[in-house]
Amino acid sequence: MVYPIKSLPGLSVKTWKVDEFGLECDRMYMLGHLDPETNKYRSVTLREYPHLSLIKISLHDDEFRVSYKDTTYICLPRIVTLSYLRQYSNLKDQDVELWGVGFKTLVLHQVNLDKFLDVLNLPKDIKLLYSISGKDVKTNSPDNLTTHENFHKTAEDQRFRITKFQEYFPILLMSDKDILQINRKIQESFPEKDDFPPTTAANYRPNILVSGVATPFDTDDWYHYQIHTNTGKYDWLVTSKCPRCSIPNIDPVTGLPDKLHRVSKTLAKHRRVDIGNSNFAFLGIHAVQLQVGYKISVGDRLNVLERRLNIYKPLT
Repeated sequence: MVYPIKSLPGLSVKTWKVDEFGLECDRMYMLGHLDPETNKYRSVTLREYPHLSLIKISLHDDEFRVSYKDTTYICLPRIVTLSYLRQYSNLKDQDVELWGVGFKTLVLHQVNLDKFLDVLNLPKDIKLLYSISGKDVKTNSPDNLTTHENFHKTAEDQRFRITKFQEYFPILLMSDKDILQINRKIQESFPEKDDFPPTTAANYRPNILVSGVATPFDTDDWYHYQIHTNTGKYDWLVTSKCPRCSIPNIDPVTGLPDKLHRVSKTLAKHRRVDIGNSNFAFLGIHAVQLQVGYKISVGDRLNVLERRLNIYKPLT
């Protein structure tokens, strides 16, 4: 799954390129509003506007189309050129902040969002942002990242991988058994309630969903794994388990949040499993790519080479 616009639904793809930011085009755009107190842009999220989950993202040739109820409101390029940025932005860096981490962005002032904001009843001051240079992945970045024999530098003296509007890490990976197990636990905890549909990958928003793992939550202690493609074997290092917010409680089909917070309550009961923060519930893992410029596909094999205790650390 690739999420061209942060917090909007993803695009399910069969084959996709891995670049220096993670999956190509992942979170390259973001809806944001300017915080008058800090003068920094902040993300517009599903927590504030759960009905954004009803948006559909599609790819036609090299254009992402953003649609609502079968009407397309925004068209954005898959490959952003300097001429496009000159036309739609003033090319002046603006401050943006994600989870307390500050970096720079471009504001695409000339992309007309009026009809989109109107039909979704969103504030008129929301702008479309584009990440041109991203930010360093520092938190829990593996100590041996740049010394690993397979590490591919994308910039001179680069110590870290970089991301765009991801919540600091290049990709999120989960297994299908994780989701099945959480659904079982939800059903056990709320047997009298049958109006909440079983969760799917859309609730948890992973980039990669793997099948064939031995047990649920087997990924908790993965550290070094390889993805085997038709062009070679490519290495990834795990940075941490993923702490979970309230977004998985939103039904991605209806756009309605679950008032009982069944997913969050179930995760809190069964998935407080990281000594780095005993108050957070975790599901899935974040990982960093060592090589870039190749494609991964549905059906590729994943081989776990090394395990360790992954301890969560706050973003910096």
